[in-house]
Amino acid sequence: MLTGVVRGYGLVVLAALLWGSSGLFARLIYGLGVSPTVVALWRTAFGSCLTLLWTRWLGGRTGRPSGGAGRAPPAGAARLLVASGLAMGLLALTYLHSMGLNRLAVAALLLYTAPAFVAVGAWRWLGEPLTFSKLAALGGALTGVGLLALPGLAPAGLSGAGLAVGLLAGLSYAGLSLVTRAAVRHYPPATTALWTQAVATLTVGLALFPAARGALALPARAWLLLVGAAICNAFLPYLLYSTALTRVPASNASLVALVEPVSSALWGLWWFGERLTPAEVAGATLILGAAALVATQGRAGRVSAASPPPPPPRPESASRSRS
Repeated sequence: MLTGVVRGYGLVVLAALLWGSSGLFARLIYGLGVSPTVVALWRTAFGSCLTLLWTRWLGGRTGRPSGGAGRAPPAGAARLLVASGLAMGLLALTYLHSMGLNRLAVAALLLYTAPAFVAVGAWRWLGEPLTFSKLAALGGALTGVGLLALPGLAPAGLSGAGLAVGLLAGLSYAGLSLVTRAAVRHYPPATTALWTQAVATLTVGLALFPAARGALALPARAWLLLVGAAICNAFLPYLLYSTALTRVPASNASLVALVEPVSSALWGLWWFGERLTPAEVAGATLILGAAALVATQGRAGRVSAASPPPPPPRPESASRSRS
């Protein structure tokens, strides 16, 4: 029993390390002259194909509603899948652009403002209580963002555009979490993930349409890195995290998954020599502390707002948002 639990937490850590390498793959692909929008398109497209392969031929379930045996989703529920896909498409675009504008650790930390935004959104639209802890988490996250952007403390590399796009990625992540939390009440996680990625691919494709020809004329190394990103940053960590949730509580898993922005910082330090200033370390502590504070609410019987749905453009969004 203990071995299974330990293995479950190990899977969560491995998934978080893989998610944290998103910036590494993105930067390597950008170095080949590929734009963030093109990367977003092919990552979501390849992720959709891998998820389809898993759900159709490798044992995943897509066809049965989660509301009960033989119970069809209510009228209008399909709009949740469309909304989830639109949110994932926006997340893919904003997060990948954020990794091009910001250092990897900063982009990941701005993304992890999402749990605090989810707490407010869940209060406004899902009727969940807005407790003092959640308000404190929101204040801590915003204060942390302020430390990341404060003139004189933050490095010159954090521009206004980088801050705005990074926060928009966090808001998109929050929106994706809220919508998929509603969608998985009517559809199995695999169905939600599959349709979310399909709509996200279409959304990014429409954004890229004016320059669609350039999305195909890529060097061979870029194609290999794009496939590697789809496997290592989307599909594989989704499987690892989903497996881990059969062995450990979802709220605990969401806390352990906070290793992700830490690993992103380590990837940036190791590969690109990116270091955090003392102010950024303080800001990171506040942002991750806010995410952890919201996540612990799930242990008291509430739905955790801190389990961010996957995923950068992550197909695990449905599973991770059910804490």
